[in-house]
Amino acid sequence: MQIVILGSGVVGVTLAWELLQRGHGVTVVDRAASPGLATSFANGGQLSYSYTDSLADPALLPKMPGMVMGRDPAFELNLSADPKLIGWGLRFLRNCTAERALRNTRNVLRLALYSRQRLHALLAAQPLEFDYRRDGKLHVYADAAGLDKARQRVALKATWDCPQEVLTAEQCRAREPALTDWVGPIAGGVFSPLDESGDAYRFTEALAACCASAGASFRFGVEVAGFEVGGGSVGAVRTADGAIEGDLYVMALGPQSPLLERDLGLSLPVYPLKGYSVTVPVGPRSPAVSITDTQRKVVFCKLGDRLRIAGMAELSGYNEGTDPEKIQRLLDAGRAAFPRGGDYGRVQHQWAGFRPATPDSAPILGGCGYDNLVLDTGHGMLGWTLACGSAAVVADVIDGHPPGIELDGLTLERFY
Repeated sequence: MQIVILGSGVVGVTLAWELLQRGHGVTVVDRAASPGLATSFANGGQLSYSYTDSLADPALLPKMPGMVMGRDPAFELNLSADPKLIGWGLRFLRNCTAERALRNTRNVLRLALYSRQRLHALLAAQPLEFDYRRDGKLHVYADAAGLDKARQRVALKATWDCPQEVLTAEQCRAREPALTDWVGPIAGGVFSPLDESGDAYRFTEALAACCASAGASFRFGVEVAGFEVGGGSVGAVRTADGAIEGDLYVMALGPQSPLLERDLGLSLPVYPLKGYSVTVPVGPRSPAVSITDTQRKVVFCKLGDRLRIAGMAELSGYNEGTDPEKIQRLLDAGRAAFPRGGDYGRVQHQWAGFRPATPDSAPILGGCGYDNLVLDTGHGMLGWTLACGSAAVVADVIDGHPPGIELDGLTLERFY
């Protein structure tokens, strides 16, 4: 089959590679000038296989008034009359129950652990350079109450074949010596040995080059305007450069996906969740292990000779601006957590981008009612983590094969 993939981020390019290995012809279409320039460009770098916890959770409900009033430094909610946000928000609130949060977390964890296997298989067959590390991840807690809650979740995830280890403050410093510089209290931490890290942009760029060498066609600088549909099928993708035809089409446009739903008569519950990052040169005491600071709600990830600091979650529509105050907040967090971890006066890159969030934090994979249109979108903050597993699942759906994992809670059907 000749398959047209809309989107050249890590999700779209990983799917392109998977389909090429199965003998399909692939055309990738994107408005950007090259692969990986949007959501995949400067994320936190963490491959968070162990942390698939649903954002919709009853523990979030009492914090919402503070978010609306701008009192939460990590999460900002800008209320508006946007019908998409209202509809998305109501679905989000329906998922803020203990039962649903648990189910959603487990559904995504199943995909995440599968994605880890698929990434390892990909790299065994096609080695890529992207500052990849398999050193695990350490969540650091400032108080005993937070650590006790984490301990309960560790015990639960152990029953789901996801091993983690609760550490004392001394054990945290032994695991990551840079924590001896940490400014502020450390009650303990949770170490996740399965977790990894790497530069999603470099991975996407390198894999796209492999796809091109294997025969994939990339159409960059092409804005998708809509679809030609009829008789339950998509006939072509409409662009300013003319129609692009294929046997089958895949929507892998991340946060842009719902902007193209009108021709299709679909309602995709995907909304942009804005995040920020800043990248600086590493310092003499930069953490080797990927760190999540649970108090400041910031992640630190060493990518070669660079330190990536990322965080924030902002629901403000498609406002692409970068807030200097939020960038400064990340730099301040770096100085506070790891004073010698980076050269904070030499910012190499500052970034704001959209994550395609669903109300239950799970992606949307598979069919959508058209016989030749498939979805691979809605990965939220875990697109880098879930890309390889999603690619295998979607490729199985396209080929008519049973997917490698159970798809309960991961298809569009769950919203209707």
